[in-house]
Amino acid sequence: LTVLVAFTLLLSLGGNVYGGPSEDDGRNNSIGPIQIIKLP
Repeated sequence: LTVLVAFTLLLSLGGNVYGGPSEDDGRNNSIGPIQIIKLP
């Protein structure tokens, strides 16, 4: 549960900050974890 909550927070904050303006730079940091949680 703790891991899911931490990832959810990262998706909310990092998803908008990193996944938005910097898709290439945040590709490894954002798209990685975002895809894993968005797939299921």
